[in-house]
Amino acid sequence: MDIRLDVDNARIVPARINVDGGPMGPIRLDMAGGGAIAPAYRGPYTVVPEAYFAQTLETEGKRMKHDVVVEEVPYFLTTNEAGGYTASICS
Repeated sequence: MDIRLDVDNARIVPARINVDGGPMGPIRLDMAGGGAIAPAYRGPYTVVPEAYFAQTLETEGKRMKHDVVVEEVPYFLTTNEAGGYTASICS
């Protein structure tokens, strides 16, 4: 059985864990990286691509609540005077 503990801002939260109605124990907490708790990611989780510049989400070494969603690239088609289409991407 996997148990996930979320600890924000390195706070210690007392907890009692029960499995099938009874207490579970003993519990061993093995934290990789020498026991350091990674800080929570506080940035955006949804990104829309932009033209002309790159975007970086500062997620390295941070705990994520869920995946980052990269939205579709904005794309528009319009008719042109030559009878064809003009594509506008990221505009």
